[in-house]
Amino acid sequence: MIDTNSIKAVIFDYDGVIIDSDPFSRYAFGEVLKQKGILPTDEIYKKYFAGRKLEDSITLFLKPMNRLSEIKEFISLKKSFDSEYGKHVVAYDDAVKLVSRLKGKYRLAIATGSRRVLIDTAFKKLGLGHVFEVVICAEDYKKGKPDPEIYLKSLEKLNISPNEAVVIEDAPWGIEAAQRAGIRCIAVTHTHSELDLKQADLIVKNLLDINLEV
Repeated sequence: MIDTNSIKAVIFDYDGVIIDSDPFSRYAFGEVLKQKGILPTDEIYKKYFAGRKLEDSITLFLKPMNRLSEIKEFISLKKSFDSEYGKHVVAYDDAVKLVSRLKGKYRLAIATGSRRVLIDTAFKKLGLGHVFEVVICAEDYKKGKPDPEIYLKSLEKLNISPNEAVVIEDAPWGIEAAQRAGIRCIAVTHTHSELDLKQADLIVKNLLDINLEV
């Protein structure tokens, strides 16, 4: 259970919580790997690319192969698919409804490893940009999740303490980042199983199951 009495702000992860970006990400990263002569697999995607900052994910993938000299080339290839992002971006219905329910009652923020150009594209298409008071994206911090930097910056921007916020995440490394920042974390099973998310303070299958108004 989460004590809601002190909560002033809700901080949302973006990919896998607000936006179903998996289809586009799988496609784009898959094309990058094929262009580099590597067979893309579901295991590779989940282990290295899903829900991570672009540079972090590529570094993580190339390091075991001693191919770190190719990082910039891989990043450039991935960014070449940015123009297709808007065609594929879809919001989770339960996320849109939850945001609508919480708007005006809590301060809302986004904390994500996605780049601002992609967030701006999605929010323009979906009409969500005005809802979030704070948006922390990949350009705004150095160390990706599970490092807590992204959530510490979110607290700083909101000018609140950790016990005054709750984070909504969909991945184990995001849960760890939130908890290392001292923030309670609710996990949704949009992209991972309950077992994968067991470290969260609360796990829900649908974001509308979250009730902060108690």
